[in-house]
Amino acid sequence: MKRNNSSKIELIVICIVYLLICLSFVVIKRPTESVLENRNLEKFPENISVETILSGKYFSEIDKWYSDTIPFRDNIMSLSYRLKNINGVTTKIDLNDIRLEKRVNEEVKATRSTASASVAIKELLVEAEEEKVEEVDNAPIGEDYTLTKGIAVYTDKGGLRAVEEFPGYRNGDEVYSYTINLYKERFKDKNVYSMIIPTSVAYYCPDELKKIFASEEKCIENLNSFLSDDVIKVDVYNVLKKHIDEDIYLRTDHHWSPLGAYYAAEEFAKLAKVKFNSIEDSYEKGEVEKYYGSLYRLTGNERLKDSYEKFTYYLPKNIKYTMLQYKYVLNERGVPVDKILPEGKADYFNFFSNLDTRAYQIYLGNDNNTSRLIMQDNRINRNLLILKDSFGNPIPSYLFYGFDTIHIIDFRYFLDNIEKYVNENYITDILFINSVTNCIKDRASVNYRRFLEQNYEETKVE
Repeated sequence: MKRNNSSKIELIVICIVYLLICLSFVVIKRPTESVLENRNLEKFPENISVETILSGKYFSEIDKWYSDTIPFRDNIMSLSYRLKNINGVTTKIDLNDIRLEKRVNEEVKATRSTASASVAIKELLVEAEEEKVEEVDNAPIGEDYTLTKGIAVYTDKGGLRAVEEFPGYRNGDEVYSYTINLYKERFKDKNVYSMIIPTSVAYYCPDELKKIFASEEKCIENLNSFLSDDVIKVDVYNVLKKHIDEDIYLRTDHHWSPLGAYYAAEEFAKLAKVKFNSIEDSYEKGEVEKYYGSLYRLTGNERLKDSYEKFTYYLPKNIKYTMLQYKYVLNERGVPVDKILPEGKADYFNFFSNLDTRAYQIYLGNDNNTSRLIMQDNRINRNLLILKDSFGNPIPSYLFYGFDTIHIIDFRYFLDNIEKYVNENYITDILFINSVTNCIKDRASVNYRRFLEQNYEETKVE
């Protein structure tokens, strides 16, 4: 009898605790954004109709909101990261046994013939394969290094730094170069430029890791060797190499710093022969005192958060501009299916409340938009189109003085036909800005080629 009573009491206690937990998840304020993931969380659905209820879409959206906005989300994730790091620190592993991320997708089939770009492209793989990576265990490298998911965290003379592993060149990577050649073929009367951006590991890779990390310099040289002579190469690698003692890359983020982007923009302006104003004379300097970026969020390494860095940005002075911007509606896979036309003027520079994790987003705010900058007082007869990944976001701010208009398109988000866009906006110069990491992946090349053929009315989803 006592045993039965004891079991009933235990069951009652468990039920009460469970009800209290459920009640807390309802009563406690749910988060609207995740600092660790650097994104806005799902919103409670506002558009309710008979159609959305009957189709189940309304309740599906509620389910997404509920599961995405768990109270204390970032705290739970941070605790999980800490536990993983603790497990990793207790693991002793030899440098030669470190298991890095492995690219296991099929190699892209490519030709190295001297045929024209249009012919070569037809022989290249047109559809991108979803890249699969083997996740690496958190592992220490000596006393001062840790390696998590292909990201090394270590201490150099300037303090703590994180760098991403570079997977290296593979057969078929020249598909990116052929894609740019194709643009030059299509736009014979336009200036076409290629700017391949190295990541921080190209300059700050620890000696202990050089034997297992590939060379970005050699990969960039190889990509450039397949570019047509008519494509203007912007040699960012050697330009930045002259400034490696300056803060040209962020220590807690995979991006370069606004200063690194400045030196790259200066090199481009020389080749384009447009006006370029010095950072000392024409820019107002601003600072975010405490910043920790994407590599902290990817690794959960609390040392990176504790070793925050200063984020320095630059705002052009004495220049009037207007920016029009339309954003994309994305499906559940993050692919654009429709666009929202601009309702008013947008801001190129965005100052969020949480700049400690979003400082890099001062430039453009987000990637999932197409932006058109109009310089109100310039009469230069030069209009620039930038086709880029997120490394390209700071570059336009240093080119305000050199062009009448600057158009910015991210390779992941565009629905219109690029040839039609170029003609309608009187584009004179086309600049590709992409990190070397994206240059050796299929997605950017496939999307850029798709831009040449697609049509908005055909691609949008009703």
